[in-house]
Amino acid sequence: IGAFHPPIAVYNYVPFLDSLSADDRVNGIGEIVKHGLIKGGNTYAYIRKYVGDIPEKRKITEDIIFRSLRIKCDLIEQDEFDTGPRRLLNYGHTFGHALEGYTKNKIPHGIGVLVGMDMANYISVQRGLLSKRAFGTISAFLWKLIPNRKMYLTDIDRYMDYLSHDKKVIGDRVDALLCRGIGKVEVVALKLDTRLRKEIASYVSTCQLKK
Repeated sequence: IGAFHPPIAVYNYVPFLDSLSADDRVNGIGEIVKHGLIKGGNTYAYIRKYVGDIPEKRKITEDIIFRSLRIKCDLIEQDEFDTGPRRLLNYGHTFGHALEGYTKNKIPHGIGVLVGMDMANYISVQRGLLSKRAFGTISAFLWKLIPNRKMYLTDIDRYMDYLSHDKKVIGDRVDALLCRGIGKVEVVALKLDTRLRKEIASYVSTCQLKK
């Protein structure tokens, strides 16, 4: 358990997805959207068109699963041991995992990733990597996918404590995935300091986590 063993094959039984709740369907779509934002280009455009405005009612097809897994598979084949390109798959996870812990999993993984990508993008704006216009466009799309927008995050210090226990923390820094644009995600070491705390507090005060 925990060792790296490439699979002989991957099987997807699509009819099983019909048994999932609306939230669990959005959880899966959150990962699909993450792959689209990482890849960019026509792939992102296709995924955005596929998801539409009512993701919980969208039928998840074999084609969209295959396209999403192809992106993940390509990154893993380049970097089996997670030291290079594969790290892009952590986009949204650093801040999303902390949100899952903070809410005691009331915010589930896939939805946490959607919020985590939005938070990462907001921080990208503050760090001069992403334009406010690009952030606004992506943010509006991400928030359309989140079924429960009343996700109160009031104790920033407690959230920072969860963030400091992320597996990607080394010393006083965490390797987070920030964004320069659609299809332009990169690893940036963020210091767990007052600046980051203020950026997260600013995000919470200006976004729908507070509303």
